[in-house]
Amino acid sequence: MSFGRSRSHQEIVTGADGASSGGLEGDTWFVGADWVWRYDSSRALGRSDLTVQGEYLYRKKDLAATRDLGAIGAGTPVVSAQDGLYAQAVYGIAARWTLAARWT
Repeated sequence: MSFGRSRSHQEIVTGADGASSGGLEGDTWFVGADWVWRYDSSRALGRSDLTVQGEYLYRKKDLAATRDLGAIGAGTPVVSAQDGLYAQAVYGIAARWTLAARWT
């Protein structure tokens, strides 16, 4: 498990021309979990071994504009959330050879 939090998160907002047009600041946090399960077969050199693993992350930002940004007025709350997941399996198909599949 993992967790992080910032009470002083800042971001710079850029316009279409790449110039800075202002900023956002506020709180952000994330949480994550990862897991691994392994089966070690009795066959030599990794044949028939199986490993299954995965990870999930979630992040939430609760920010406010530091000044008028056009579509976003000064002090307007900007809340966003992101998450992601992957899982994979690795199987020993022969001595020192593995086959893997990943899903994201």
